[in-house]
Amino acid sequence: MKFLWLVVFLICLVGIYFKSLVWWNSEQPILGLVAHKLQPCGEKPNCECSEIYPDKTQISAYKAKENDVNQLWQDLISAVATAGGKIVSQEVDYLHATFTSKFFGFTDDFELRKNTEDNQVEVRSASRVGHSDLGANAKRIEQLRSLINAS
Repeated sequence: MKFLWLVVFLICLVGIYFKSLVWWNSEQPILGLVAHKLQPCGEKPNCECSEIYPDKTQISAYKAKENDVNQLWQDLISAVATAGGKIVSQEVDYLHATFTSKFFGFTDDFELRKNTEDNQVEVRSASRVGHSDLGANAKRIEQLRSLINAS
């Protein structure tokens, strides 16, 4: 009987822990452009960004085919919706969307910046909570790359 109560107690603790993560996850982080660039990733390995920052690993930006960054921009907006993203805000050269994990309901922020100078679209994808994302943000960026290359 003691064992059963211990199991019930541990299940309640785990439930409270994950519920608090979901509550904490609802607070939106600082996003947007700084000096016409996406925010740099923090110290935790739960973020990917194509903007060039010293001492940071980076993922490749989305490159425009045939020098048509506007078509790439439209294709990416469609791909975000197709992949299950919810567009939070959209401007001429900036997009913020969120993706929510199915199992725990964690929210990841996804940002795009149209870089007409280099004929590409910069990308940043970051988890709101946790230390590591286990590669989820890089996978999402590559999933969208596959969707736009297939179109």
